[in-house]
Amino acid sequence: MEHGPSKLIETAVVKPADVPADVATRLRSQSDTQAANLAIRLLPIRTGPPKTERMADIARVRKIIESGIGDPYKGEATFMQRCATCHTLFFKGGKIGPNLTSYQRDDLGTMLISIIDPSAEIREGYQNFILRTKDKRVLSGFLSDNDAEIVALRGLDGQDVRVPRKESRCSRRCRKASCRRDCWRD
Repeated sequence: MEHGPSKLIETAVVKPADVPADVATRLRSQSDTQAANLAIRLLPIRTGPPKTERMADIARVRKIIESGIGDPYKGEATFMQRCATCHTLFFKGGKIGPNLTSYQRDDLGTMLISIIDPSAEIREGYQNFILRTKDKRVLSGFLSDNDAEIVALRGLDGQDVRVPRKESRCSRRCRKASCRRDCWRD
């Protein structure tokens, strides 16, 4: 039996590193046990670098920032390329992740941890959820609406998928941020 995306990975058509984390999570969460086990084998949960490596990255980036050599115009271009898909800063960017305009940019300790290890602390309202439906779909995204009648998830494309509550089977919160862990690297 073929298992769609997992088969593409197994036959090396797609590299596991090229599969976005949210897609890998959905594949591992399938109700088809055989397909889910194949995805678990091919797409193990990615762990971040050890804490010592993350702390070394933070120290290295802090040193660069504190040297005062930065160029705000190059910084804006970098933000637009790497962060604006999800985040807004001064009215530019996406609406998937938190708006960063009011973020305390003078608090380097907190800011660098958030950039280098986005799963260290996930702001309330931006946790990623997995939702299974009675027709066996597996959806993921941020909870954008949740009441007695409907569950809506906002995907990484910024679009809301609305599922009547009576058609949803279960949901669970993910412990990882949807933000790419290495989006800050050169």
